[in-house]
Amino acid sequence: MKFLSNNSIWIIVFIIFILMFFASENFYTLNNQLNVLRQVSILGIICIGIAIVLIGGNFDLSIGAIITACAVTSLAMQPTSPGLTLLSIIIPITVGILCGLINGILVGYLNLNSIVATIGTQFTFTGFLLYSVSGQHVYAFDTHAIYFFISNGRLFGIPFPVYLLFSFYILAFIILKFSLFGRYLEAVGGNIRSAYLSGINTKKIIVYSYLISGLMSSLGGILIASRVRNMDPTAGIGYEFLALTAVILGGTKLTGGYGRIFNVFAGVLIIGLISNSITLLNLSYYAKLLIQGFIFLLVVGYDSYLNNFSKANV
Repeated sequence: MKFLSNNSIWIIVFIIFILMFFASENFYTLNNQLNVLRQVSILGIICIGIAIVLIGGNFDLSIGAIITACAVTSLAMQPTSPGLTLLSIIIPITVGILCGLINGILVGYLNLNSIVATIGTQFTFTGFLLYSVSGQHVYAFDTHAIYFFISNGRLFGIPFPVYLLFSFYILAFIILKFSLFGRYLEAVGGNIRSAYLSGINTKKIIVYSYLISGLMSSLGGILIASRVRNMDPTAGIGYEFLALTAVILGGTKLTGGYGRIFNVFAGVLIIGLISNSITLLNLSYYAKLLIQGFIFLLVVGYDSYLNNFSKANV
């Protein structure tokens, strides 16, 4: 019973699969399933960072700006050769990690509220980016084959981003399950004062969580840049709420201290399946936004209910 309770999110995934069997004959094709995984690969990678920060008891609402900054930086390198392609990966990753470091210092060392701090850095990063590119789109259509392959290539018939998606989730699972960082992160998110009194360097753990979030956001930005090769400097704004919806849907507590990374993947999968279903059923983009907004309110309300229920039974 406890197993079903902890993994109920996968039952929802199964129900969606069953419902779509009756709704669209194209849903179960191999090509469509691979397309779903390819479409959610970017969101899934970004959600790893969001989940780690949230398990640590904090929020990162700046990821939209970080994703866009890294995507724009990647395209600005004009990756037309192997050397420039390497730079278009390394430099955006550096940018993402630096943004994560800024967030980590503000929250971990200056003790700012994580929501306020990361909303502030969201505006700051976006403003700096808009100033840097004069508010113009940045594009690089004539890219090297390696750069194009990152987000659009296939290996043994499977989209390359799908390999990245599963690799990062396996790595995140190992880190959270078996490393000291994983145990310390849950302790900090559960009760930061108790964690501090037990000898855990809570400030460093918070900084590390934001560094990981910045790294994951930078990888998401690079994948987006490789896919579209034309970026609006405000395109990533709003991504944080979609990612947060998937993470909470996966059972990660808003109050911190608990989260299962593969359940986060299930939350990402549900978002992707719903989006895919809307496309197959020829529903409008506005319907998609309406459904995503409703799901966000639903999962936040459900998380609040569970939190209040657990407090009432202590």
